[in-house]
Amino acid sequence: MPPRRAARPITQIKRTGDMDVDFVMFENDFLQNKIKATEEATEKNRELADQEIVKRRKTEDKQMQFYADAQDVRAYLSMKHNEKNRKKQYYEKKLQDTRERYKNLLTDLQSKLDKLKQSQDIELTQLTNTLKANKTRRDSLATVAALENQLKREIAEAEQTMKTESKHQGIQMSQAHAEYSDLVGRHEKELKESVMREEAKNRSMTQENLENTVIEMMIEKDAEKTKLTNEVKKSKAIAERNTELMEKNKQLYMNRDLLQSECDSLQKRISKNDATIRTFVDELKAHDQKLKIDAESEEVSDNEEQEKPSAKESPKASVVPELQTSEREANENSKPDREQLLNAFFDDSVNTLCTSIVKILQVIDQPHADEYVQFHEVFNTFEGRKKELRFLMSKLGNLTFENNQKELLPPIGLENIEGVDQEFTKKNLIDPQNKAILEFAGPIGNDEFPELIATQFFQ
Repeated sequence: MPPRRAARPITQIKRTGDMDVDFVMFENDFLQNKIKATEEATEKNRELADQEIVKRRKTEDKQMQFYADAQDVRAYLSMKHNEKNRKKQYYEKKLQDTRERYKNLLTDLQSKLDKLKQSQDIELTQLTNTLKANKTRRDSLATVAALENQLKREIAEAEQTMKTESKHQGIQMSQAHAEYSDLVGRHEKELKESVMREEAKNRSMTQENLENTVIEMMIEKDAEKTKLTNEVKKSKAIAERNTELMEKNKQLYMNRDLLQSECDSLQKRISKNDATIRTFVDELKAHDQKLKIDAESEEVSDNEEQEKPSAKESPKASVVPELQTSEREANENSKPDREQLLNAFFDDSVNTLCTSIVKILQVIDQPHADEYVQFHEVFNTFEGRKKELRFLMSKLGNLTFENNQKELLPPIGLENIEGVDQEFTKKNLIDPQNKAILEFAGPIGNDEFPELIATQFFQ
C-alpha cells in the first residue's frame, strides 16, 4: 500500500469577511489532531506488515530445515542399505567357502573309504563310522524339526500380533480421521460464527480490540495446528510399527523355507547313506557266507582224506581229527558278533555324546546343572539315550554363552569309544568338531545360533 502524502501544516488560514477568531483556532487544532491520528495509524499498519513478513520468513526457514533433515535421513537410510548389502555378500561368500570345504572334506573321506576296503577290519571301521555319521545326521534332523516347529510357533505368534496391531491401527486411524473430520467441521463452523460475530462487532470496534481479537485467533490456530501435528506423528508411528512387523514376518517365512529345504536335503542324504550301509551289510554277509562255505568245503575234504587210511591204525590216530574238528568249532565260536559290536558301538557313542552335551550345558546353564545330571542318570537304555540326545540338542540350541566361557568347556576324549580306529575318528570327527566350536563360539554368543544352524552346521 503506497504511503500517504503528508499533509502540509496549516500555518495561516485566510478568511474573508467577518469571522470570529476563536472558531478559526478551534478548526486549526482539529485539523492538526486529525493529521496526527492518521500518521499514528499508518505507523501501526507498517509495524503489523513487518511482523507478518518476519513470521513468513520463519516459516520458510522451518521448511528449509525440514528439507535438510529429510535429506540427512535419506542419506542415513541409503548408508544402512549399502551396509546391509555388504553384510549379505559377506555371509554369502562365507557360506560358499564353507560348502566348498564341505565338498573337499567329502572327497577326501571318499578316497580314504576306498582305501579302507582292502581288508575286512577296515571295512568294519568304515561301516561303523558311516553309521555313526548317519545317526548324528538323524539327530540333527530331529533338532532341525524341533527348530522348525519353534519357528512355526513364532510365525503364528507374529501373524497374530500383526493382525492385532493392524486391527488396532485401523481403529486408531478411523478414530483419528473421525476426530480430524469433526475438528475440521467444528473449526469451519466456529470460523464462520467468529467471522459473523466479528462483522457485527467491527462496526463499533476500536483498533485495540481488533488487535486483541486477531492475536487470540492466531493462538487458537497454533494450538489446533499442534494438535493435528501430534495426530499425524501417532499415525506415522503406527505405520512404522506395522512395517516392522511385516518385515519380521517375511524374515520368518524365509527362515522357514530355508529350514524346509535343509530338511529335504538331509533326508535325501540320509536315505542315500542308508542305501550305502545296506549295500555294505549285504557285502559283508556275502563275504561271511563265502568264508563259511569255504570252511565247510575244507572240512569235508579233510574228512574224506582222513577216511582213506586203513582201519588198522591205532585208536590214538582216530582221536586227531576229532581234536582238529573241536579246535575249528572253538575258533568259529570265538569270532565276534558283528551286530553285537555295532550295537555296543552305537550305545557307547550316544552315551558319550549325551555326556559331552551335559558337560557343555553345565557350563552354559549353571543354575540347572544338577537337573541335567539327574536327567542323564534316569535314561540308562539305548532308546532312552536317543530321546535324551534329542532333548539336549534342542536345549542346547535355545541357550547362548559368552565368548569367554568357551575355555570352560571340557576336552573331547576317546576313552569311551571302543572298536574304532581312534586316529581315524580323531582326524575326521573330533578335530572338525573342535574347529567348528572355535569358529562359531563368537556368533553363538551374539545370539546368531539359529541362522548358523540353518546355513552352516547342516549343509
